[in-house]
Amino acid sequence: MTDTRTLENTFGKQHKNVIQKLESLDCSEEFAALNFQEGSYPDRNGQFRPMYKMTRDGWAFLSGKMKLKQ
Repeated sequence: MTDTRTLENTFGKQHKNVIQKLESLDCSEEFAALNFQEGSYPDRNGQFRPMYKMTRDGWAFLSGKMKLKQ
C-alpha cells in the first residue's frame, strides 16, 4: 500500500491535482473499491485534508493516467 501523498512527492505533482485525477478516473466501481481507500491526513495547521491509500495496481493505473516527470 502507498498513498496519494507519496505519489505527489515522488513525481513532483500538487496533491490537489493528484486527488482530482484519481476522482475522475474511468475505472469500474469494483476496481476503485479494491484499489483506492479514502482517508485523510492533518496538514500543517492541524486541519484534516483528503488523501487516498492505494494498492500497487491502483498506483500503476493512476500514474499511467497522469503526465509524470521522473
